Amino acid sequence: MKTMKHFIFTILFLSFFWGAFAQNSFVGIQNSPRKGMLHTMMNPAEINHLHRKVEVNLFSVGGSLSNNKLSFMDIIDGGDILDMALERRDGPVNVRTEAQILGPSFGFNVNKWGFGFTSQIIMKADITDLDTDLGRALNQNFVEGSYQASFNSPFNQRINASGRIELGLTAGREILEFRNHLLSAGGTVKLLIPTAYVNMGMNNMRGSLSEYNGEFRLSNATGELNLNYPRGFEESDFIEMATRYNLGSISGIALDLGFTHQLKNNFGVPVLSSGLSLRNIGSLNLGANQINHNYNINIPASESFRIDLLEGSLEEIEEQLLASGYFSRDIRGGDTRVSLPTTLSVYTDFRLSRFFHIGIFGQHRLSNLYDNGHIISQNVWAITPRVVLGGFELYSPWANYEVSGITGGLGLRLGGFFVGSQSLISGLLLSDGMMADVQVGLSLGFGKKLIPQKNLTPNF
Repeated sequence: MKTMKHFIFTILFLSFFWGAFAQNSFVGIQNSPRKGMLHTMMNPAEINHLHRKVEVNLFSVGGSLSNNKLSFMDIIDGGDILDMALERRDGPVNVRTEAQILGPSFGFNVNKWGFGFTSQIIMKADITDLDTDLGRALNQNFVEGSYQASFNSPFNQRINASGRIELGLTAGREILEFRNHLLSAGGTVKLLIPTAYVNMGMNNMRGSLSEYNGEFRLSNATGELNLNYPRGFEESDFIEMATRYNLGSISGIALDLGFTHQLKNNFGVPVLSSGLSLRNIGSLNLGANQINHNYNINIPASESFRIDLLEGSLEEIEEQLLASGYFSRDIRGGDTRVSLPTTLSVYTDFRLSRFFHIGIFGQHRLSNLYDNGHIISQNVWAITPRVVLGGFELYSPWANYEVSGITGGLGLRLGGFFVGSQSLISGLLLSDGMMADVQVGLSLGFGKKLIPQKNLTPNF
């Protein structure tokens, strides 16, 4: 069972590890009035509203973990967080994590046009509706004696991890200017380099699970199992695999589309800035090295299957599943193409005065959460008040995440440098805050400022 546990719990570990040091990694700062290349990742039409004529992103790193079991202090305090999550049997385990690294990127404006190039690495590890009793059986280090439990999940329980590199070419233009209104549009074409994709899906699972003297038996069980992984996965370092860069491995194209609207006062300063974007329209071809198999499970009530006897490589384990007679492989196989997490985002930022702004951001998932061939994202709404004193900005994002609920954080920006967290306040002040994250970055601007800096209160 060693390799199967490596398959499953590498993903579980990454789900907690990435969030502990690191969907929405830049909520709060992405509504900053100092617009740079980070803003174009949220909406490509923002290429038309750069802070200066030329903007260069040196680095931006963001990571977030949200879950429905562990508090901020559980994660920070350390310990065996996997065991703690599985101990809490009040419903299935859900985890959403993302580590996003925006590398060297630049953009510039020419008359009414804007152009840019972006490079980024995205790593994700997610758990969806994992039954805690089934998770405890798979995690055989967690032994408390004997127990028996039944499970009945109509949903697809997923344990999923993925990594990809995106190289984006962005173009945008001001398309309509009338009195105090400015409407702009933009798009980004992204070349995709898949670096890793691992998925275990257990759909429509029903059955009984028992443990006695270290023997884990599954009986009276039906359902569907998906195993999707690269060959040699058990022999690889997942972090190294997920950040591997090879231009020759480009095997997908994605598209981001967006629109922005600005309402300006008589000094030409935007007092209301809004945007709408549709992101991650596209898919990745994982190639011939990817194994994707679907199984039907049928274990009679009078018989049982010992999970703890599974051992060897993943391919050897698959042969053991077939040899048991309880697992039949779907001859149609599985596609090696996976869809990106398509999302619809809307936001607005209102400049109440020279020093005080308030922003609202919303993201809605359009992809199928339970489809084994879809990378996962989550829904979120956020409101961010901010104080702006010239090149200094203090912001406090407050969000409602689909998995972890309410979070509150704090961040600051000085020129092109920013550091912050969406969960700092709620994590320290609320004992049940279930998110941990950090965001930090540095960008530089050159040339003329494109937005007049003098401003009074809204005056049209």
